[in-house]
Amino acid sequence: MGRSGEIEFRSRQPIMRIKKSDNFLLQIKKTFRQKLIACFASILFLLYLSLSGCQNKSREPINFSSSRIHTLDSFANAIKELYNIPGLAFAIVHKDSVYSNTIGIKNNNGERLTINTPISMGHLSEPMLAFSVLKLAEFRKIDIKDKVIEYLPYFKMGGNGYEDITIKHLMTHTSGIDNYSLFYDTPSFEQNAPETTTRSIASQLPKWNLPEIQILRSPYNYDILADVISKVMGEPFENYIKKSVFTTLKMDSSYFYKTKKVARPFSTTDFLDYSYKQKDIYPYNRENGGSIGLHASVKDLSTWIHHILNQDNNTRLFGENFLKAQFLSTPTSGIGFGWDVYKDAKGIEVFTKSSEFGGFSSQLVLIPSKKIGTIIITNINSNFDPAKFSGLLASWLNNQTDLKAKAPIYITLGKKLKETGSMDSVFTCFQNLKTKPEFYDFSEKAALQFGSNLLHQAKLVPQAIEFFTFCTKEYPTSSKTYLNLAEAYLFNKDIEKCRVNIAKANTLPDKSGDRLAFVKYLNERIEVIEEKNKP
Repeated sequence: MGRSGEIEFRSRQPIMRIKKSDNFLLQIKKTFRQKLIACFASILFLLYLSLSGCQNKSREPINFSSSRIHTLDSFANAIKELYNIPGLAFAIVHKDSVYSNTIGIKNNNGERLTINTPISMGHLSEPMLAFSVLKLAEFRKIDIKDKVIEYLPYFKMGGNGYEDITIKHLMTHTSGIDNYSLFYDTPSFEQNAPETTTRSIASQLPKWNLPEIQILRSPYNYDILADVISKVMGEPFENYIKKSVFTTLKMDSSYFYKTKKVARPFSTTDFLDYSYKQKDIYPYNRENGGSIGLHASVKDLSTWIHHILNQDNNTRLFGENFLKAQFLSTPTSGIGFGWDVYKDAKGIEVFTKSSEFGGFSSQLVLIPSKKIGTIIITNINSNFDPAKFSGLLASWLNNQTDLKAKAPIYITLGKKLKETGSMDSVFTCFQNLKTKPEFYDFSEKAALQFGSNLLHQAKLVPQAIEFFTFCTKEYPTSSKTYLNLAEAYLFNKDIEKCRVNIAKANTLPDKSGDRLAFVKYLNERIEVIEEKNKP
């Protein structure tokens, strides 16, 4: 790392002794002149970024009222305790009002998570990288309609269809590049790491050939975009984003790489009482820096959210591109530049981005027409769903709901089973707490989560069967309840009862929308078991 915080690469090159001559001196002058021109161009570019940041600068943010802040802080404290989360960061933006705060710890040393602590943002890296690419496009350093091979001649895939893939296809996950798993147990931090990722798919075929358009979310799209930025700017993409975005917006605790002061990830060790410990492996690999490399503090993210929500809508960058659905997969949902986009019941566009990666979970929600933005971040992967609460915060800011934290029944029931070892005590606890719906989440989803924890995490198959059977009485019209019971019987190698419950589920409404996929999975498992049992 250089003194300025930029990524620095040093190569060892042999020293060549060259005899001085007139031609050599002319070459020196020519090279100096070229470097001077390049340097001047870079200075102009950075000056432009600085000036554009001033020209597009929104009004200075102000704080929310003390009553709003008190309500939000009380809600966040309740969420942290009810879900047993080590660290929780959150921010809200509404028009000119901005507020961010944190609760809990950032590592197993008990150090406090603060609003300036950089946190791994996982796939929330994508809208930030798209934002940076559009900055390049605004200064005409790049054209998002250009083909990728114009910037990366070594970009190659099987067949010939890849030659038509454009920068925009990468930004909108419509390139056809497959969704490959990301690995960070043996990370690479080499200078050519982004290029390595680009070259790694050379033998893979696109899932479709353009001009056909489909949406397939693959982190490799954004890893290749990072490579494009590096080649266009002639420097590591992390340094360009630091100068063009983070420094311009005074986001002093934001980077596209891991720093020493980052929050550490945790994992749940017991899915009954939801105890946790710090993870040994940190989720960062520079080969996937474009898709998962963002590390930012919640304060910086609130600054960025306020900036993009309060831009002049007549500017080319924001009015036409960044906060707009680019491709629709249904009449009410689609994808933008790094965003998932949908229309709510009133037809209002909502932009979201979620991530659950490597021990961190987060959800960002923007409602541009209302100038509302919310984000929730935790440093643990558990059954806590940030999307549920970031959406709730957005509705609260829009005066559509109150903030009320309810205890998830699956944690309460898990602790009861851990304490007593008796399923009878679990059922009694369920019925007693059911009289207090204002304090406990008794939704079908919350109840089935407890059964899933018994089956998949605690490996208590008989208890899972007993609980899912109980749920068929509590939620008699739920097809998913019967499918979960069918899966539990399958774990017990009871194929006949599995099929009985699949048949029952097929007679009930598919409220969750995933019955077909669940039934397909169960039938495939049945075939495997039957094949193994053949004489």
